Amino acid sequence: MHRTEARGEVAQKLKLCPFCGALNSVERKSCYNCLWHGVFEFDHAIVSASVNEIDPDVLFAMGVGLPAQNWRERLSERVRLFATAIKHKVSYVLSIRRHTPV
Repeated sequence: MHRTEARGEVAQKLKLCPFCGALNSVERKSCYNCLWHGVFEFDHAIVSASVNEIDPDVLFAMGVGLPAQNWRERLSERVRLFATAIKHKVSYVLSIRRHTPV
């Protein structure tokens, strides 16, 4: 199952609070966040848009069935970002040295 399909299944199990914007289980009578107990938003497109904003690891921790990213992928992505940050920092320091009189 692809992530987008899994997110669609998750969205079917949720509703959106119109008062505070929190996602709630369709079984709940009131919003867990603000205790709203009126009419909720069930439109699949709107709920899906809110679900798409949630980090996949958070959804997995909530037990909604989305697999977290492979730890090797996550580690390699973090190493790549770290290396890019170091490269930019070194470039910045070297550019300051070139323009600073000694």
